[in-house]
Amino acid sequence: MGCNELRSVQELARAMAGFQNRYPRVKFELYSGSNEDIQERIEQGTLDIGLFLEPFHLARYETLPMHTKERRGVLLHREAPLAVQDTIYPGDLVGTLVMTIHVDTPAHQELSQWSGDFAKEMDFSANYNVLHNAVIVARERKGAVICLEQDCHYDDMKFLPLEPELSVGSVLAWKEGRIASRAAKAFLQFLQHKEEQETK
Repeated sequence: MGCNELRSVQELARAMAGFQNRYPRVKFELYSGSNEDIQERIEQGTLDIGLFLEPFHLARYETLPMHTKERRGVLLHREAPLAVQDTIYPGDLVGTLVMTIHVDTPAHQELSQWSGDFAKEMDFSANYNVLHNAVIVARERKGAVICLEQDCHYDDMKFLPLEPELSVGSVLAWKEGRIASRAAKAFLQFLQHKEEQETK
């Protein structure tokens, strides 16, 4: 199963624990990556299921929505001038070294629309696809990382949400007829039954 670095992984983890309580011999193999990484591996047949951040083109996939909302914001070094604020507004990051998710992705386009005309003035020092290494680089340079809110803590870094708020959803997705293992099929049935029970 491929997973983005999302808060909804906690929701997925609870489902995994419930499934393994019922089927204790089942083991999960997790792969961390971006939407593009995960989709590529599903297409290659090396992953059965992916946890995708929306918006993402999944027209040929079966999907199951997650309930957790993912909030976009900025991880800043605590010594950065902007760290005294509680939120980040369009234009605030002009003049700051910024790391952002890869360009030419739906998420990057969404962030550009949020920034408006200020997007052209921002100093995008680097792009990234997985957050952890980007945070290390930004911390060393006392810069900023545009990212999703995480449940984990990074020393000397502070998360500030975007204002106006920019939050998105996530979905589990898989290709119908391409699930290889009985365990993966059973897990999807478990998730779908759980979703049906919760929405009654």
